Amino acid sequence: MNSLTDVYITGSKAYNHFFDMLHLAMLESMDKIIISGSGAWVWRGYRIDAYKDLAEGLFYCQIDQDYPNNLIFKESYYFPNYKPIDPRDIQYFIKTGGYYHPFRMTLDLYQSRFFLFSKSEQYEILRNFVSYASSQALVWQHSAARGRPEITDKEFLQGNRKIQPNSLTRPSGYEQVSIDYLSAIPLQDEILMKLETIVKEALRGNYKWLFRNANWRNWDFRGWRLNVLSGDSADYTWEIHYSEPEKIVCYNFENGARKREGYFDIHSTEYFDQDSSRQDVLLRDFVNNSLRGILP
Repeated sequence: MNSLTDVYITGSKAYNHFFDMLHLAMLESMDKIIISGSGAWVWRGYRIDAYKDLAEGLFYCQIDQDYPNNLIFKESYYFPNYKPIDPRDIQYFIKTGGYYHPFRMTLDLYQSRFFLFSKSEQYEILRNFVSYASSQALVWQHSAARGRPEITDKEFLQGNRKIQPNSLTRPSGYEQVSIDYLSAIPLQDEILMKLETIVKEALRGNYKWLFRNANWRNWDFRGWRLNVLSGDSADYTWEIHYSEPEKIVCYNFENGARKREGYFDIHSTEYFDQDSSRQDVLLRDFVNNSLRGILP
C-alpha cells in the first residue's frame, strides 16, 4: 500500500497528465482554436481566446479545485449586475456572487469511469466531450435566448476584445491519468491551510494581509501572498508549483526583486504520513526560517 505522501506525488503527476491530455484534445477537436492558461487558487483550465465566432475570452474548459472530478465547459464572466430570471439561477450556479455563468456543460470524470480507461481511451473521452461541448456552445452563441438583453448584456454579446493572452507551450504528449488524481488537490488544500494557520501564528497579528493567489495568470501554481510592510504588493509568497508538487517554495520581494528564501520538501519529510503535531513542527520550522528577518 502506498504512503499518503506517495499518493499525493503520483496524484499531482496525474493532475499534470490530465491537463496535457485536455490541452491536446482541445487543439485537435476545435480547429484553429487559440487558448490561454487560466488559473489561480480555486480553478485551473483553459480560456478560449478564439474559436470560430464564439464570444472571445468568455468561454472556458476547466476544473474547479473544490470539485476535481468535474470537467466544466462554460461561458463565465464577472457581471454583478445580472438579475436572475429564475430562483433556480442560484440553485444551479448560473449566478455565484458577482460572477455569471450563463452556459455550462459538465463531464463527471468518476461517474464516466474515466480513471478505469487506458490513456488512449481517456484521450478519446476528453476529445469527444470537448467536441460536443464546443458545438453546443456555438448553438448557445447563435441562439435567440442568448441574445435576449436580460440574458446577455450587449457588452458581452461578442466577447471581451481587450483580453490579454497567457500562451502555453503545446504539450509533447500525455500519460494515463490514475485515480490518485482525485487526491492531489484535497491533500494540497490540507497542507496549504495548515501553512496559513502557522504563518498567522508566527506573525502574531503583525501583518496587513494574507491572501490566496487570485490572479488569473497563476496557471502554474497555488499559494499564499503576504503583505507585512507597506504598499499594496506582497512581501512574501509561498507557492506550490504543479511542475514541482513536492515543494513549497517561499519567495521574498525586496526592492521589486524576487528572491527565493527556501523551500519545504513534502516528499522527503513524508509530510502526509506524519501525525498532526509533527506536521505542525515541520511547517513551523520552515515558516520561522522563511520569516526570520521580520518575526517579532
